[in-house]
Amino acid sequence: MRRCQRLHKECIFRQARRRHNGTAKDLRIEALEAKVNQLLEPGSSSAPKSTSPEPLDRRNQPFRSSTATLNDPRSPASSHSTESPPNAPHRSIKDVIDAGLLTMETANSLLNKYKSEMTPCFPFVVIPRRKTAKQLRQEKPFLFLTIMAAASYDDMSLQRTLGKVVKRAVSRRMIHGEDTSFVLLQGLMVHIAWCHYHSRPRRYSQFLQLAISIIIDLRLDRPPQATSWKTPMGTRIENTSGTTFTRSSWGLDEQRAVAGCFYLSSSIAKILQKMVTLPYTVYIEDCCKSVRDAAEYPTDRYLLYIVRLQRIMEKVDLLSIQQGAESVVEAYVWALKSELDVFIERLPFSLSDSFLLLTQYYTVELYLFQLSLHDPNKNIDPARPFPWSPWRLEILCAGLMSARSMLGSFLSLPIDAGKAFNNSQWVQLGFALTVASKLSIAATEKIVARETMSYRQSLGMSRLLKECILHTGSLVTDFVDEHGDRDVFYHYEQRGKRIQAWYESHFPNNADITSIDTHSASSHPSSQNDVPYLPIAQDTSGFTDPWPGYPNGDNSISSEAYNLEMPQYLPDATIDEIMGDWISYPTNASGSVAASSSLHT
Repeated sequence: MRRCQRLHKECIFRQARRRHNGTAKDLRIEALEAKVNQLLEPGSSSAPKSTSPEPLDRRNQPFRSSTATLNDPRSPASSHSTESPPNAPHRSIKDVIDAGLLTMETANSLLNKYKSEMTPCFPFVVIPRRKTAKQLRQEKPFLFLTIMAAASYDDMSLQRTLGKVVKRAVSRRMIHGEDTSFVLLQGLMVHIAWCHYHSRPRRYSQFLQLAISIIIDLRLDRPPQATSWKTPMGTRIENTSGTTFTRSSWGLDEQRAVAGCFYLSSSIAKILQKMVTLPYTVYIEDCCKSVRDAAEYPTDRYLLYIVRLQRIMEKVDLLSIQQGAESVVEAYVWALKSELDVFIERLPFSLSDSFLLLTQYYTVELYLFQLSLHDPNKNIDPARPFPWSPWRLEILCAGLMSARSMLGSFLSLPIDAGKAFNNSQWVQLGFALTVASKLSIAATEKIVARETMSYRQSLGMSRLLKECILHTGSLVTDFVDEHGDRDVFYHYEQRGKRIQAWYESHFPNNADITSIDTHSASSHPSSQNDVPYLPIAQDTSGFTDPWPGYPNGDNSISSEAYNLEMPQYLPDATIDEIMGDWISYPTNASGSVAASSSLHT
């Protein structure tokens, strides 16, 4: 403009011209738009095929039909976990029924087995009595899948296959970006509860943390409506005082799930000496009270007492990790023993009504009574003798009777009843065998052998070991999976044999310990109040003291043979490894525990 003014000419504004390559760009844009429109057309058959991996983010097309097989982890067919929205007109994702792994008739049979046989062993995920497999499959497909996997224990090949489908489903839901849900939490709990049936590594702690993460993310660890003085994120400053938070609620199912996650976390962590990652809170007990008062299902009355027992078990650890005077230890032990006695007195039903509660109660007793062998000052003065005292002797004898009651109850059950046990129950039985062996050996020390003789006779540890091995061995099958692994009961039987070998190895001069346990259980005055013991026909030689000439004999057992805490029995490893072999590990030539060759982290 200045140039025109200087030359005294009229300014003419010309329209800007397109660059030379503009036409080519327009053509490319039009071509891309046409291609996109072609791809978006429903039923289009002209879309190009590609062998490249599918995109991870499929949230915009979760109901796309697919012919992928269950063996493809990228395939929707392998997950069986996508929850259909309420307005979904039909199921379009292939699942285990569509794939032919199960028929609806088999699915209904497995669901009925879960309701009648397995729910009493884990009453935290309950299916209504009239709910059919078809309805559960449509409404909660992931929960349906995990129940099918857990209940198919009579077909190991099918169960291992379904277990792998469950793992891929969890991966798809929680790793590949699909939304988590309460139904996913319920399915995870079922899978964790019976994880011992599935192929290794079972990843118990990893799956448990996923379940706990859902509880935290959905804020299920607090009431649906809670008031807090804390400043919430994303609100205005003037609304920070007494803010009430309201979240979605799933009613009694949610409250059962919260209690169930606490049970899964604490019951295993305490025995295997791991961290309890879902700590006890008053709200957990409040949930159990609400479930008990509603009494929607018969098993609802047990939840409150399961949680209370587990809370008592956690209190035992407060003493076992501390150093203290003998009088302090004694007072604390009797206080907890009194709490257990009050628990039984106030129980509104018989302990035998729930085998889940029965095994848990005797496990808590044994967890407490093993403190008879705990010397908190051993590290201060290693040379001093073990401090046997009247209270230690008393709870040692009580521990022998508790082990007898628990293991005798197990042996009195029908053989197939153990198939429905949840994983925690099997770990508790292994723990009972271990502690009972320790207490039995400790009771043979010269200084207490005479006082404990009748209790050892009543327990019959050698016979108990034999019977438990036979009982568990009757569940073993000849089947192997695709990796050549045997069923879980084969491994349980082998662990029982290792405990038996360890127990017998502590008797000097190859003493005939098979005859020590043949005395009648009625020899002890209190035995009539315990579970009656099953006689064994082949043991008819009568009771024989393994150290003839006591107390002048010189075959007493060294204190190092039994004065061991649980870390020596359960080497430091992941929960999955200990569950895979919780009693003993291979030893090297010197007899020390060999390190595991592979650690599952």
